[in-house]
Amino acid sequence: MRLGFAEELYDSSLIKEVDVICPSCSSKARYKAFELANTYVVKPGPYGIFTCPACGMNKKFLLKDLMYFYHIKVGNRLLVARSRGNFIALRNFFDFGFKENIHADIDIDFPKSFYEHRKSIVKQIDSFLKNETGNNYK
Repeated sequence: MRLGFAEELYDSSLIKEVDVICPSCSSKARYKAFELANTYVVKPGPYGIFTCPACGMNKKFLLKDLMYFYHIKVGNRLLVARSRGNFIALRNFFDFGFKENIHADIDIDFPKSFYEHRKSIVKQIDSFLKNETGNNYK
């Protein structure tokens, strides 16, 4: 059974797993952190295992923000998502949730510039998802 976005936010086993760009072949791959980073935002730790179904890479690696498969630039910042589902939830938040003030508890997690560029964020995510390749790795 698939968890909803809010449930995924707080499930530490899911927070450790991220869809990434394989550093070896640039295909969609999977990263699993050894631990969570306890910073202002709960996120996967920087060290973990990359697993790529395309080239077979399976080794310890240091995760960097630009390696997230689902990411867009917002001004001089980067908006990243762990999975396609999280990316869609972010898109919907900036398109609908902002207007309806749903998920008000996560408002403080985004910089002011993200709210100023919310239309651009929605447009960029829509474009990214439309152009996403047919890689069916989950």
